[in-house]
Amino acid sequence: MVKDSEAKENISAMAIDLAKNEALRSEMIDNLSSLAITNADERVAEEILKIINK
Repeated sequence: MVKDSEAKENISAMAIDLAKNEALRSEMIDNLSSLAITNADERVAEEILKIINK
């Protein structure tokens, strides 16, 4: 985790480190996968159609 006050200074170095570190990328993918909503596009489209058809 990076403090907001340090983000501007560290973001480039962190992005480069992440690009070079396959294990860290895999861990990040695994962690983010648990947050994914697999049918988000369909859910958004359904809500839009509900609003349009009111």
